[in-house]
Amino acid sequence: MREIGTLKSMGMTDGEIFRLFGLEGTILGTVGGFFGAGMGWLTAYLLSFKGINFEPIAKDVSFPMPYIIKPSTSFSVFLMAFLLTVMVSFIASIVPALYAKRLSPAEALTEI
Repeated sequence: MREIGTLKSMGMTDGEIFRLFGLEGTILGTVGGFFGAGMGWLTAYLLSFKGINFEPIAKDVSFPMPYIIKPSTSFSVFLMAFLLTVMVSFIASIVPALYAKRLSPAEALTEI
């Protein structure tokens, strides 16, 4: 809040405040989405060799599929996960950016 008040009192317009907060949220989501999708892809890639063994858990249960599940990896899944996180972070950053845009400098500086 104080940051918004300081920026507005220094002369930033409402549009600049909106773009700043929207872009900041989108960039943070993009970086987090890239590393999250990358770690998910790496985990799936490593598990594709050995697989996940469910036999100790379900040995007395009739399973309609093998007890060892080996995930597959593809670049399209990585890309879709990454694009989804960018889109969600952009949409989620709009609400705080709109709120920041509507505040007056005096309101933002007095709120804690």
